[in-house]
Order: sequence, then structure tokens, then C-alpha cells
Amino acid sequence: MGSDADQPPVQAFIAQCADAVADLALFFAGAPEDQMMIALEDVRSNLAEQWAEPFGPEVAAVLAQDFVAAVAGRRREIEAEAGGRIPNRQTPFRVSGKN
Repeated sequence: MGSDADQPPVQAFIAQCADAVADLALFFAGAPEDQMMIALEDVRSNLAEQWAEPFGPEVAAVLAQDFVAAVAGRRREIEAEAGGRIPNRQTPFRVSGKN
């Protein structure tokens, strides 16, 4: 696929979201579920706020919630595919500037 600049805006947005889901899911692999969900709540809130203007608040809220669900789902897939070979991380982490 070409660069985001070569794609129509909607396709570029979807590609950026898919890339971010993959990156965050990998980042959270091995992390405790509760820590991941706390961090993803910040992500959800930030995305809903950022996307409210271009998409409207209701659509932005749904998109942000679906993004978080996609990250959590992909992370579970990564861990299942790894068959327990991902070490458990107990170190807290930050995803947004609000923590």
C-alpha cells in the first residue's frame, strides 16, 4: 500500500488507525489486563475528544470505543498466538500525557 499521503482521507484515516491498533496491541502484550484497560481508557477519552469535531461527538465516542476494543482484542490474539511465551510485565506504563 502507498503512503498515507497517496490515499483518500478516509482510507488514510483507517490505515492510521489499523497501524495504531497493531502497535498498541503489541505494546500491551504481556501487561496486566487492569493496567492496560486503565491506559486504554485514557486513550479512548483522548480520541473521543480529538475526533468530536470532525465526526461529531456521538460518532467520535463510538469510534474511540471500537478502537479500544480492537486494541484489547488484538492484544489477546497476540498473547494466544504466542502460547505463553510473552513474559508478564508488572511495570506500570503511560500511553497518554494524563497519567
